[in-house]
Amino acid sequence: MLTLTATVRRLTVPLVHCPRLYLQVRWSYSQHGAARTHFVFLVGVTSGVLVLLPAARFYVLEGTWTYLDAVYFCIISLCTIGLGDLMPAEQPGQLLRQLYQVAVAVYLLLGLTGVLLLAQTFHQLAELHGITSVAGGISAPDEATELLEGMRDGEKPAGGGQGGGGNPSTGSIGGIPRWGWGTPGRGGGAIKGCSKQVGFTMFTPWFGDDNGGGGEDPGV
Repeated sequence: MLTLTATVRRLTVPLVHCPRLYLQVRWSYSQHGAARTHFVFLVGVTSGVLVLLPAARFYVLEGTWTYLDAVYFCIISLCTIGLGDLMPAEQPGQLLRQLYQVAVAVYLLLGLTGVLLLAQTFHQLAELHGITSVAGGISAPDEATELLEGMRDGEKPAGGGQGGGGNPSTGSIGGIPRWGWGTPGRGGGAIKGCSKQVGFTMFTPWFGDDNGGGGEDPGV
């Protein structure tokens, strides 16, 4: 899977960015229009090359399959579902059965590469339209995005302390420690007994004492 992912990243420039740029320069498409047109075209090519044409070939080679069975096999295989109810190269008396099995394996590898490329293109299209993920819905407003980016760059949030020290004016209440702000990107302070600091945490536990001071946890 890592090899397929690296291959898809290599193919993104010639198969995604260059066609979009061509549509923008040659046909005066907007950035969003070029992305949508390219995605629709890529869906059509992927469906034809990786599903419809191979399904016709499976229909010819597998005598007991209908064409819909072949399309069904291609879809569930390329989507990595693989229910196993349809298996190619399992019919008795097939010619060059081992070569057929190798060809099926090559087809699945190429098909998975194409599906990953399509998924990567869809992800870029979603980001272009302000959607961070399919499940997450619409992205955060611009103000929240800028604030989050600033915090990732190491800026100190309002009322925060240095290195997970927390707000020095707040301490424990009745012996119960409070939780304070840590500085993102600076590890949030070290805990006694740990070999290294905790990396990039927005909220870092701050154990205050009765005097309101923060720092290391003597109990760890």
